Amino acid sequence: MYDINLLSIVAQLKVSMTVDDVARRNIVDPAINKECSDESLKIMMEICTRCLSKQPSDRPSVDDVLWNLQFAAQVRESSRTS
Repeated sequence: MYDINLLSIVAQLKVSMTVDDVARRNIVDPAINKECSDESLKIMMEICTRCLSKQPSDRPSVDDVLWNLQFAAQVRESSRTS
């Protein structure tokens, strides 16, 4: 059961990243929707899909994950002040 749900989530993430901002926001918790800019949400989704790659070599390092999350936070903050 867990594998099927995880695969479904990964598939939804991948599809929503290639469509548009509305599709991306439809799979996100409403509390997060209020706090994130479209660009920061896209960055977080990209890192999530990379973390869930089947091939370990395609997964990011912990440093890459942290860097991308910090970058997403900076993007969010800059969109708030604009």
